[in-house]
Amino acid sequence: GSGGLDGFTCFAEYQSKGRGRLGRKWYSPVGSGLWFSVLRIHDLAMDGGWRVTLGTGIAVAQAVAKLTGLTPALKWPNDVHIDGRKVAGILTETRSSLNRLQSSTIGIGLNVHTDTSEFPEDLRETAVSIRSAGGHVARGDLLVEILLQLQDVSTWSGEQILNVWREKCQQWGRRVRVEGDRGIHEGIALDVAEDGAFVVELDSGESMKVHSGDVTHLRTVT
Repeated sequence: GSGGLDGFTCFAEYQSKGRGRLGRKWYSPVGSGLWFSVLRIHDLAMDGGWRVTLGTGIAVAQAVAKLTGLTPALKWPNDVHIDGRKVAGILTETRSSLNRLQSSTIGIGLNVHTDTSEFPEDLRETAVSIRSAGGHVARGDLLVEILLQLQDVSTWSGEQILNVWREKCQQWGRRVRVEGDRGIHEGIALDVAEDGAFVVELDSGESMKVHSGDVTHLRTVT
């Protein structure tokens, strides 16, 4: 079967057409980061794709923390931040058959050595690299550690993934704007639900679950 391909990893030294979610470009010059895709073979319920996305965020954050001493935070659904700026993005594409998710191609982009001045101007306020955050690590070491962490997290229960993800997320209690499957809403970030959805308390007091979309922190006006 295709099980022999599990963990197959494709690595790019640079990307001319790096892409993120919603068709965004990803800045990825030669030698400055890790841009790679990992194939995972699994057997999950059709609504279980969140385990792969949230689990990958955990794996990247844990690998960075272990090798650099930095403390990355997770942002729903698939970003890794350091000091409020994005250091890594994750794009997951799943394949299904017979109403089960059979495999996922996990694309990971991670800024390692990029100097702040090297980022395009429109990204300098929102992007960060491990080096510009004060961390030092060899890209090869970090790649290996991420793959080891991915392997480990893939054995976790859904409950364990949710609990660790909650701990590493710094959005709770903050005012956010959500653009997703239910339009655009603002509210307070509450929790991540048992099905991986992001839960926001709207100004009406109602709790809303967001299954796919984008979350933006709103600066509080004083």
